Amino acid sequence: SQRFRRACLVSIVGNAFEFGIKGYEFNYDNLPRWIEDAENDVAIDDIKKIESTCDRVRDVLLLTDNAGEIAFDKILVGQLKDMGLTVTVAVKAAPISNDATMEDAFSVGMMEAADKVLTTGTDSVGLLLEECSKEFLATYAKAELVIAKGMAHYETLSDHKLTQPHAFMFRVKCPAISSDLEVPLGKNIAYLIDPEASENQGINS
Repeated sequence: SQRFRRACLVSIVGNAFEFGIKGYEFNYDNLPRWIEDAENDVAIDDIKKIESTCDRVRDVLLLTDNAGEIAFDKILVGQLKDMGLTVTVAVKAAPISNDATMEDAFSVGMMEAADKVLTTGTDSVGLLLEECSKEFLATYAKAELVIAKGMAHYETLSDHKLTQPHAFMFRVKCPAISSDLEVPLGKNIAYLIDPEASENQGINS
């Protein structure tokens, strides 16, 4: 639906909140224009596939990225809840880089929006499963769809053998990711990696 698509795009544009990446400039004044242009800036567009995955699952886990962007993620969480899904949101256990923590989740009212908010049990950049808490790992294993915000989640998780569908949503902000995905800097990504679909087609993603 248009509403789901819009919620995804707004959440991805929220990922533009980034300071301290070499060669990447962020300016708050650009946000309205970026939201306006979000549709034209999508380089990998699996939003329809992500929506149809939502139609066949119940439990969704959202991995947050930057503190500023969590307010935009709340819009997506609201949309997922409207679709009848159970949504758990995971933040970092302690400040690292500018990633969202429990304090940020409280400040945007994520507790009211999601069914549950927990921490990963670690402050690693991205998701290093070997460092996460038992509670988080149990939640992660149970999730039927993982929505992972930000480049660091893509970098750390795309190397793993994923067992459930993962929707990676972020803005391309560094040359390494840009060349890995063959996508220009500043583009929006909604990339679904679905191991079940790959197995069915007999290909190895």
